[in-house]
Amino acid sequence: CIQACPYGARYLHPLTRVADKCTFCYHRLVRGLLPVCVEVCPKQARIFGDMKSIASPLGRFTRMNKIHVLKPSLNTDPKVYYANLDGEVN
Repeated sequence: CIQACPYGARYLHPLTRVADKCTFCYHRLVRGLLPVCVEVCPKQARIFGDMKSIASPLGRFTRMNKIHVLKPSLNTDPKVYYANLDGEVN
């Protein structure tokens, strides 16, 4: 599945040696914390939350910006969105 993933999101876990992917730091989410990548991004380029919530920073952002998914023609129901893409992303 690592080679077949159209997003390059799968990787070989260095300890378990099995295919794995990002869990958005689930262990942090259940404690009410943000994923580490969101928390430490120096340019605040990542937003995490409920897209449907009016009160959520992510909900506000998606209403104010044009958002896209990568490779929409694959119909994979991705959970990662990008703002203001202006062309094909590999």
